[in-house]
Amino acid sequence: MFKARDIIGLPIISVRDGRKLGEVRDVLLGAWKVKGLLLDPKFWFGQARAIACEGIQSFGSDAVMVSDQEAIYTFGDFAEHGRLFLSGKKKIQGMAVMTPNGQQLGFIEDVYFDDNLDKQIIGLELTDGFISDLTEGRKVFMISEESQLGEDAVIVHADRLVPS
Repeated sequence: MFKARDIIGLPIISVRDGRKLGEVRDVLLGAWKVKGLLLDPKFWFGQARAIACEGIQSFGSDAVMVSDQEAIYTFGDFAEHGRLFLSGKKKIQGMAVMTPNGQQLGFIEDVYFDDNLDKQIIGLELTDGFISDLTEGRKVFMISEESQLGEDAVIVHADRLVPS
């Protein structure tokens, strides 16, 4: 199991020739799955590059491994592919998590995902703010079929909340 923030900043390494192909700048999410990784642009004013999950061989604690440079493609408009975790108008980090009863459980600080082939998002790390994090700790919410990723909030059932 990995967290999105653990992946951001890692180098992308080609298994074929051992070359560093870039660094992870953000994680692309959609329909409760990791769809790919956004890389840093190759040049100052270059277009952003991305890797679809199908091109990723493995996630490690020190690098993300891909088969070769062919796994990288030019990243156009991310809105058609999903939502970014850290950046963009509709970023996931900082999004409110609410119950159907209108109770706010917190804000998304990180996402947990399974590192197997389907890269399913399995949990959300929630924060209520810096002071609350220090005094009470962060909460973890385990994703279920009833969980809905909306435009401005995530709707969940509070019985899946796990204190961390």
